[in-house]
Amino acid sequence: MTLKNRLWILLSFCIVSASSACVCSYWTPYDEVEDRLKIYPFIAAGKALKVKSTKKGTITTLELLKVYKGSEGVKMVKVYQDRSDCSLHFSIGHEYLVYCYMDGKHFFTDQCTLTKPLQHAAKDLELLNKD
Repeated sequence: MTLKNRLWILLSFCIVSASSACVCSYWTPYDEVEDRLKIYPFIAAGKALKVKSTKKGTITTLELLKVYKGSEGVKMVKVYQDRSDCSLHFSIGHEYLVYCYMDGKHFFTDQCTLTKPLQHAAKDLELLNKD
């Protein structure tokens, strides 16, 4: 294989990889945490107990450790995700800080909401615990 062919293959791979990335991954989300705290109706820390794959996406059952905003007193919640490049991959037994928006009666989340593993949420938790 010639060097020219190798370069074309590498370039093609880079284009395909970039085109499948979530559009919000190009933002600088950590500058926007305070704004995000205002717009999401439900923010909580939770442990993933069950992850169910469906034709449309996933449904993750979370045992809530602490509710920062919204549905106080709730012990468990189901969080929905559409199947897309912006989907998150929840792992059973791991803890997350979830930012959710409502779609009808369901909570939805994705990468663009700043949902993240709890161990990477220090800045968010600092702001959330101010109140």
